[in-house]
Amino acid sequence: MMNLKTTVSIFLIALTVQFSFADALPFKSNEHIEVEYENIDTLQLVKIGCIYEDDSVNDTIYDCEGSKCFYYDGFRFLKMTRFVPNSFKIIFHFKDRVLVSPVLYDNGNTSFHKLKVRQNGVENITPIFGTSLRNYFLAFFSTLFIELLMAFSYFKKNKMDLSNVKYVVLINSISHPILWLISANYIGFSAGNLFGEPVVLVLEALLLLKLISPKISRTKAFYLSFLMNSMSFIIGGILYLIFRN
Repeated sequence: MMNLKTTVSIFLIALTVQFSFADALPFKSNEHIEVEYENIDTLQLVKIGCIYEDDSVNDTIYDCEGSKCFYYDGFRFLKMTRFVPNSFKIIFHFKDRVLVSPVLYDNGNTSFHKLKVRQNGVENITPIFGTSLRNYFLAFFSTLFIELLMAFSYFKKNKMDLSNVKYVVLINSISHPILWLISANYIGFSAGNLFGEPVVLVLEALLLLKLISPKISRTKAFYLSFLMNSMSFIIGGILYLIFRN
């Protein structure tokens, strides 16, 4: 079992790596957009573009179209690869009409939106988690699996009742979706990692202190919480960034 100093060092390195990933290709600078059409047979799509504010000239430009800013997959899946503006709209050029999406906001590492194209407009139907449900559950179950491994190892080494792992499942089922929802809808994932993770660490430590039997000391509860969260932050975060596409 790693000592506290080693664990802290790994966590700080992971935090640096995580934010480095967030600011570099192919992670932060990718925007994944799923497109769903109400009636594709009656819409003849010509091209798709991006409308955004260019801060350098303080104007709206419309010249990012087609392969200049997207990879396509049958016009149902778009991947913005050159840049991701902080806020932007997607413009659909059809043979007989032009439709524009609502304003979309870049939200850190997930960089995901889902649009519904109707005959007379475009609706933002991005899931509440700010990513596809598949990707959310990838993040959740990888986090849970890693934290269970850490907890199981800790309980076994300290000759504690292994049934305590059920509390790890319970705690993660509460903390993970709450942090994800707040990050996706209010503060963004970068701020969620920076401020939310320490809050989750403290919350989980207090719950472990209250629930685990036989009782453990406050120091050990915080150490166990730190161990689980640091490892899930490192390994789970990397797995999510690799396999989310």
